[in-house]
Amino acid sequence: MTENCGKTIKSGVGRRGVLLGTTTAAAATVLAAASADAQTATPTQPVTAASGKKPNIIMIVSDDFGYGDAGCYLGGEARGMPTPNIDRLAAEGMMFTSFYAQPSCTPGRAAMQTGRIPNRSGMTTVAFQGQGGGLPAAEWTPASVLKTAGYKTFFVGKWHLGEADYALPNAQGYDEMKYCGLYHLNAYTYGDPNWFPDMDPKLREMFQKVTKGALSGNAGEPPRSQTGARHLHGVGVRRHPWFIFARWLSRAICDGHGALAQRA
Repeated sequence: MTENCGKTIKSGVGRRGVLLGTTTAAAATVLAAASADAQTATPTQPVTAASGKKPNIIMIVSDDFGYGDAGCYLGGEARGMPTPNIDRLAAEGMMFTSFYAQPSCTPGRAAMQTGRIPNRSGMTTVAFQGQGGGLPAAEWTPASVLKTAGYKTFFVGKWHLGEADYALPNAQGYDEMKYCGLYHLNAYTYGDPNWFPDMDPKLREMFQKVTKGALSGNAGEPPRSQTGARHLHGVGVRRHPWFIFARWLSRAICDGHGALAQRA
C-alpha cells in the first residue's frame, strides 16, 4: 500500500508510530471547537481518544525564539515582550521542560520533520541558495504520517530543507504549501544593493540568479513562485481532520497566534 507521496507504508509501530505520537504531543494547540467558541475566553472540551474524534492540529515553530522568551517560561513581559497567547496555551495545556535541540536552522527543522537526529537524513548544515538537494524523498514527516490517518495537511512559512522539488513540503506529505521560504530569511537580502552596496557585482549577480522566492503549490504539482502574504482562508476541511505546520518569526508568533487559531 502506498500513500500520496509514494512512500511505502510498513507494518508495526516503528519510527512512523513514534513520529505520530511525538507530532501529536508537540502540536501547539488542538482546535476542535467552532470558531464562535474560539473567539471567547471559555475553554473548550478537549478531543480525546475516548471521544472517537481525530483532533485538528496546528504545530507552530518560531525562528529566533529562545526557551526563556515566553512568559510561561519566566520571560514575556519580564523580557520586554508579553506573550499572552502562548501563556494561555501553556496554562490550558501541557508544558515541557526537557528537550533535544539542534544548533541551527536546517538541522533543527530536519529533526522536527523526521523525528531523527539530522545525521540520519544528512541535513547537518545550513542550506544556502543555489546549493540544491535537500531532505531525502524517503523520509517520513509529520504530514506523511498523519495522511495515513486520513488527515489533510498544510505547510506555511519557512521550510529551509533544500531547494530540490523532491525536498519541498508538497513532495514530503503536505497536500498544500503556501509562501514557503527556502532559506534563512536574511538570505533574501544578499542580492539587494541597498543592503550590501559594497558587494562585488559578480557575487551579487550570482545571488540574484540562484535565489528562489517564496513557493506555493499542491502535492503532485510543480511549485510556483509567489510574493506577499495573506491570512489562511479555507484551511479547515470539514470532512477531514487537518494538520497545519506554521513557521514564522517570533514577532509573528507573539502577535498573530490568536488570529490564526480563530481563523483555523
